[in-house]
Amino acid sequence: MGKFIQEFKDFAVKGNAVDMAVGVIIGGAFGKIVTSIVDDIIMPPIGWLIGGVNFTDLKFSLPAVEIPGVEKMQAATINYGNFIQNLIDFVIIAFCVFLLVKLINKLARKKEEEPAPAPEPPAPTKEEVLLTEIRDLLKNK
Repeated sequence: MGKFIQEFKDFAVKGNAVDMAVGVIIGGAFGKIVTSIVDDIIMPPIGWLIGGVNFTDLKFSLPAVEIPGVEKMQAATINYGNFIQNLIDFVIIAFCVFLLVKLINKLARKKEEEPAPAPEPPAPTKEEVLLTEIRDLLKNK
């Protein structure tokens, strides 16, 4: 049991797991922001332009079922207005994620393209220095 707990601790403390948790939390908040933008800013003017329609109210009612001796049941509805709003939410979020991934890939490529600094050549040994001096002396004669 101790080994299992240690493995879980190692997993949870790793940078990737923490980064993923932060990403999920930020993503949830981002989703709420996009939903608010679509519901409160984008859709009202679109509804106004097409004749004062509120997209959340767009629905198709199916015929009510009447069964003798049973209380009348409400008609089922197909809420395609909500679907349109959710579709727009998805497109905006997908586009933002696309831009984010594109930026991350660009930064990763840029980091890969940067050449590593060339290592300095090792200092000559004492023998090499002595041989170089002898060569220079012989050239000068």
